[in-house]
Amino acid sequence: MTGVQGVILAGGISSRMGFPKALMPIGDSFFLRSIYDKLIGAGASPVHIVINTGLQTSLSAQMNKFAEGRFVLNREPGRGQLHSLQLGLTAAQEAEASAVVMALVDQPLVDQGTVKVLVERYAQEPGKLVLPVYEGKRGHPFIIPAAHFDAFIKADAAGGATARDVLDSLAASSVSVEVDDAGVCQDVDTPEDMGKLSLSADMD
Repeated sequence: MTGVQGVILAGGISSRMGFPKALMPIGDSFFLRSIYDKLIGAGASPVHIVINTGLQTSLSAQMNKFAEGRFVLNREPGRGQLHSLQLGLTAAQEAEASAVVMALVDQPLVDQGTVKVLVERYAQEPGKLVLPVYEGKRGHPFIIPAAHFDAFIKADAAGGATARDVLDSLAASSVSVEVDDAGVCQDVDTPEDMGKLSLSADMD
C-alpha cells in the first residue's frame, strides 16, 4: 500500500546480550537484515532503521546493502525504547509516510506473511493502529497511522512514559488481529534466548 513505510528499532545497548542484537546470525542472514527484508517484502518502504553509534560503526561496510533503508542515529540509547521510536517516527513523518510498520530488531522470527496481513488490515481501516495478537498476547510489529505519530513523538519519554502507555491510551483507535505466529511475541534478548533459537533451528 502506497505510503506505508517501516521503522526498525535497533538503537538499544544490548546490555543483556553483550553483543549487538542487530548483528546476531539467523539462517544465512542476521537479525537486522532479516527483519528489514520482511518489511520490504510486505510493501513497507523505505525503512527507517534507528541505530546507535556503535552499531553504525559495525554496519558501515554493509549499509549500502540496505537499498531502501534510511539510517537514523540515536546518540542517546540509554533514554530507552520510546526515544528510539520517536526518532524513527519523526524520520517517517518527514518522509510523508501515511503509516509505519514498527518492528523490533530482537524479534527476528516474525513471519513475512504476518506483516502482509497487518498491512492488508490497515488498508481496510486506515485510521486504526493495527496490533497483532498471538494467544491473547499483544506483539510486534504493529502499524501506526500518521494521524497518531504525534501521540508517540510528544510522549514524555524522559518522564518515564513508554510505547505501551501510548498504545493503551489509543485503545479506542486500535484494532487487534489474531495471528498464528508465535514470532510476534518472541524476544531474543540474552545468550540463553539465542541458544533456544539455535536449538529450534536444529530441530526444524
